[in-house]
Amino acid sequence: MQKTATTRPVPYFRGPGEVAFGIQPVLTEGHTAEGAMRLGEWALYGDGSGVHQGATGVLIDDTTAYAALTARSADQWGVSTEISVDFHAPIPVDAGRLICTATADHSSAGWGHSTGEVRADTGELIATVGQRMRFFPGDDSPHRQDPQPADAPSWLTSLDSHLELAEQSGTRSEFLLRVDPGMRNPMGMLHGGISLGFSELAARKAWEQSENFPGEPFRTASLRMSYLRPGVLDGDLRIVVDIIHSSRSVVLAEVCIRNADGSAATFGLATLHRVATM
Repeated sequence: MQKTATTRPVPYFRGPGEVAFGIQPVLTEGHTAEGAMRLGEWALYGDGSGVHQGATGVLIDDTTAYAALTARSADQWGVSTEISVDFHAPIPVDAGRLICTATADHSSAGWGHSTGEVRADTGELIATVGQRMRFFPGDDSPHRQDPQPADAPSWLTSLDSHLELAEQSGTRSEFLLRVDPGMRNPMGMLHGGISLGFSELAARKAWEQSENFPGEPFRTASLRMSYLRPGVLDGDLRIVVDIIHSSRSVVLAEVCIRNADGSAATFGLATLHRVATM
């Protein structure tokens, strides 16, 4: 790893997003972080036939962020700027746990980066992941706040119930993301892992609603997220999806989460593959 010699500890913080998404404590050793999550009915498709790949969003965000933060300098904290996910296998419906490991592989005075993977508890590789983080002076660490107890009630009963199709025309779909206060990160804004998760859901649902959808199942193969500004939780957010390419086997979708004032909070590019070709 370039330009990283000192390891900084990153104490675990459990917020309402971690409680809702079944996240177990993320632990760091050296420049490596490991986290795990327990799945529940909240993560399933409406018909129970599969697990939303976006359910891994908080696990991926937390673990890759903790790994990158181990490489920060003294008196620094960080914010996510980019997260990338490549999915390699569907999440088993009967999976007990998913495990994510990530290691910081680059740092500079102002930036850090980590890469890792998500596996089922059987050892099957589910995804490879990465995060780029911007470091800034000062300590905005969330660990000065009171964490949520492990047995705190969850605000999440179903991912599907928070995403409502508001408008669909041609290759564009617009969804309302029904906001809950529990979606906040320690800074009071939309949790990056939650925005990743709902971006994945919206991309796939938009394709299924598209006039060009062939009726065959597709699955998200990759997602590249850029974090542009805070997602403000003072009202429902909009997720706008544009299908920019579609063929019999590959779909590209641009996904933008917009604040109530119309400003873009996140931008994502999702690639979907026809399941029969995967």
